[in-house]
Amino acid sequence: MIVATLKEICKNELRVYATYNICQRGRKGVLKEKKGFYIDEYVNLWGYAVELISSNPGSTVSIQVYRDNDGKAIFYRLYACLAGLKQGWKEGYKPFIVIDGCFLNSVCKRELLAVVGRDGNNQMFPVAWAVEGEGKQSWKWFLENLMVDLDHPNEFT
Repeated sequence: MIVATLKEICKNELRVYATYNICQRGRKGVLKEKKGFYIDEYVNLWGYAVELISSNPGSTVSIQVYRDNDGKAIFYRLYACLAGLKQGWKEGYKPFIVIDGCFLNSVCKRELLAVVGRDGNNQMFPVAWAVEGEGKQSWKWFLENLMVDLDHPNEFT
């Protein structure tokens, strides 16, 4: 929410006069608190990966982190392809896939990459997804993992 909108809400709905600077400081405080919440949630990613693999044997889940100067693990990227989706695509797929990405413009700036195919009924069929930083290296890493999962090491262009 932009500061001007927040100021209008304070005035019209809450019946409180708040200056632009007060609204701006309040907004920054909420975003700072929200960012801390998101960062704390990244600790749960390993549990998410374990649960995906244990409930879907044969799935691929890859989480990469890097270490800061204090040795603390910082999330870098995640790739997931469930075993049922791999098998379904291999057994009943049409021989093409669609790859797309969108930017996550929240506190944690990343890119969500997804691959879908078409099944026998010409319906969209999810295959894999990843959350990672932007750039050619991210796409390359994503496509390499995808090609290994779909047993097509050199067939995609």
